[in-house]
Amino acid sequence: MKAIVVFGVMLAVCASLPAQPQDAPVPAAGARSAQAAPAEEEEPEREPVYVRLFSVGLTGSAHALMLLRGGRLENETANPPLFTKFETNTKKHYTAGGITMQLAVLERWTLAVSGLARTAEYESFKTFLAGIDNPKTVVDERVSTGITEKTKARYLDFPVLLRRYNIGRHEYGHRWFIQGGPSLRYVGKIRTERELSDKDGKKTTETHPVAGHRKSLLGVTAGFGGQFIDPVGLRVIPEVRYTRWFGATFDSPPTRSRRDQLEFMISFSF
Repeated sequence: MKAIVVFGVMLAVCASLPAQPQDAPVPAAGARSAQAAPAEEEEPEREPVYVRLFSVGLTGSAHALMLLRGGRLENETANPPLFTKFETNTKKHYTAGGITMQLAVLERWTLAVSGLARTAEYESFKTFLAGIDNPKTVVDERVSTGITEKTKARYLDFPVLLRRYNIGRHEYGHRWFIQGGPSLRYVGKIRTERELSDKDGKKTTETHPVAGHRKSLLGVTAGFGGQFIDPVGLRVIPEVRYTRWFGATFDSPPTRSRRDQLEFMISFSF
């Protein structure tokens, strides 16, 4: 719901923008300064550009799907008698931010590269009950041990997208585009705090990073969006992107990373 509200605000901002002005006023043909000498040549007209050859700016993202999945998993074995319960609660982070760059390669084609930082976080509880419980007694005779873990990681995503606009970069008017290309995810700054409880109730703490995660992933991204220009020449670019990752950063049931990523984005470039 929060992601939908954020995207609605993005669309409201874009809808309030007036029609695009030209980057620079085009001098009228044949106009001369009254003080100019008769032999002085006129300055050549400069063709207006509505998608610049190169632009850079800031970008923000609101997730429609959370980065991690949680849940509960129970298992029981008879030999040896052991009951295990794993439970994961994910902390929801709805936004991401970073920089974006765009390079025009043809009249309607550009190459857009972004760098986005995201946060993924979860808390898990593992309980182990060894032995056999006597149902005729109130006290549980099984030996209980447990692990409480809190993990936080930073995702750095680098999509490289080829965009095709519906009109040329020198044509007047707001414009729309479709886009697609590869994405790279690098996972860094993994911080884990783990508390272990032994059979006597004694607790110890360790901070080794969680094992079994993947440091980098490849994926493919597709989407669509538009470009609008305000009176001072600021480019406002709302868009929707979908990414399918070819793997999972965390995959230790019930803690799993989502392979599907849907997000609403808005960028401001100059």
